[in-house]
Amino acid sequence: MRMRIGASYYPEPQRVRAEWRRDLEAAREVGLSVLRCGEFAWDFLEAEDGSFRFEWVREFLDLCVELDFRVIWCTPSSSPPPRFFRRWPDLAAVNVQGETMPVGVRRNYTPGHPGYLDACAKMACELARALADHPALAGWQIDNELSGDGFCCWGGPWTVAGFQEYLHRKFGTLEEFNTHIGGGVWSEIYHEWSEIPIPGPVSERSFPPELRLEFRRYRSEAWRNFYHVQYAALKANGAAQPVTTNFYNLTWAVPFDLYDWRAELDSVGLSHYLEEENATAFQFALMRNVAAGKPFWVLEQKAGQQSGQNLFPDALEERLTAHLRRCRAAGVEYAVYWHLRGHLHGCEMEHGSVLNHDGRIGRIGRAIQRAIARVSAEGTGAGDCAGVIPVREDVGVVFDFQQQWAQLTRPCHIAWDYRTVVEREYFCAAREIFGEVALPGVDDLAARKWKFLLLPHFQLDRGVTELLLKQADAGATVVLTADYARLDEYNAIRPVPLLDALRPMLPVPDLELIQLAEGAEFFSADGLRGRLIYALPFGQIGIESGTARSFLEFSCGRGRVVVLLSSFDAVDLKKIFCALGEACDASDDDSCGIAAGMGQHFK
Repeated sequence: MRMRIGASYYPEPQRVRAEWRRDLEAAREVGLSVLRCGEFAWDFLEAEDGSFRFEWVREFLDLCVELDFRVIWCTPSSSPPPRFFRRWPDLAAVNVQGETMPVGVRRNYTPGHPGYLDACAKMACELARALADHPALAGWQIDNELSGDGFCCWGGPWTVAGFQEYLHRKFGTLEEFNTHIGGGVWSEIYHEWSEIPIPGPVSERSFPPELRLEFRRYRSEAWRNFYHVQYAALKANGAAQPVTTNFYNLTWAVPFDLYDWRAELDSVGLSHYLEEENATAFQFALMRNVAAGKPFWVLEQKAGQQSGQNLFPDALEERLTAHLRRCRAAGVEYAVYWHLRGHLHGCEMEHGSVLNHDGRIGRIGRAIQRAIARVSAEGTGAGDCAGVIPVREDVGVVFDFQQQWAQLTRPCHIAWDYRTVVEREYFCAAREIFGEVALPGVDDLAARKWKFLLLPHFQLDRGVTELLLKQADAGATVVLTADYARLDEYNAIRPVPLLDALRPMLPVPDLELIQLAEGAEFFSADGLRGRLIYALPFGQIGIESGTARSFLEFSCGRGRVVVLLSSFDAVDLKKIFCALGEACDASDDDSCGIAAGMGQHFK
């Protein structure tokens, strides 16, 4: 497979063939061969209802064929034209602060609005009929960074009604809903579905965690339906090319369970603006796993900086080269910069771009040109992806979007983020010991035979205990943390002893979960520093640092289950993994030389 490098381009404002040619010829000189277009072009495609104009698009695509560009064309649903808000005042999105989003702000629409859904479907139909047969078309992108500004789905009549309908469909009866949502607290018992509010924006954290988790689930479903309407319209009207969207980085608190979207992702797309190596590896590992063998496209990445078009000082060439190497190592098919030529207008006119505002190849363009040449020279041919690094299919760190949402919606004395802890500690340590490890979701656990499987802070009971024990019985080392399965599927605390999900299969002792104060110095008996939590003998009053175990180990068939009694940083986790005897030979790190027996073994 050959990695092609490209940029987002906006041919619609000028629609002058001579300018298109000049920009695209400059792009070819830099080394680009992919374009992503159209996500903000609604009014250029349909200035009046039902009056579609695609001639200029086909003319532009003809030029792309001539200059050997592949094109990913986007549906323009991320920025509805102003006339839609005159027609549907209730189309406007409401943000988490309760503010209605005005015209002129992108993604300012409510995704569940039936009129706008119909308009988006109609646009997708017409785009596919007009463009799907064009030889320049390599794929389709739906919308642009769905919900990326966080405005949508926090209020408005269609969001409220959609959430209430979702709850009715899921729970069936109000009695069932009130039971699972904890309706006795603060007399919050509902007698009509229409009484149930959106949990926010006012005093959001005062709402029950159960209701807040269900709202996160509803948001993912609402956006997936918004995607589905356009996906189905494209496919029904001749779009044989792969269809995807550009999900944004996990650091933006992605409101979707990406595993629920798999069936309608012909490729997996990402807007990727991370710079740190481990964060990039985590994001790419997740997207590769979601892709499950389908193409992986980076549909946006930095050219210059986001807040300064041509910032100095900036290790420009080194940064750009490192990013392309990471893309190639992850098997990315298209690596697309945002964007080709600097905007003359709008809120992003100082955003970095490949070409300067006048269309010439400046400092950034030359740095990209050199970065492409360097990365190409490292392969077996220009743009070759011979450097793809395979993922260990037998070693995995489980990341679950539902766990992320549960932690985000619970009261906690310390602000901590499940995704950050998994990424910076468990995933980081596993990579250093094992190499590029898998980042599976819950639905992926049964499909592989695991050697080493980590489920850190898997608190929301997703019903996977039997599956984990089967993996251990077949020879795997399954590593959990002591807060495993402490919450039910609705985000309530389960009224059972800690680690009860493992009984009676494993002889788990009675333990109590202790929350550590922020910055607390609490060490295990083997000198490892605990963080966030510690699990100690039930009812113990005196708690002294330096006396507790790091982990408990239970034999299970041909394998074992290990329960970490605290959360540890990446350095200490490496020591634990080595002490478990799984990877000492795979690492030259001195930390593997510590004595085994840090934990306690149970037959």
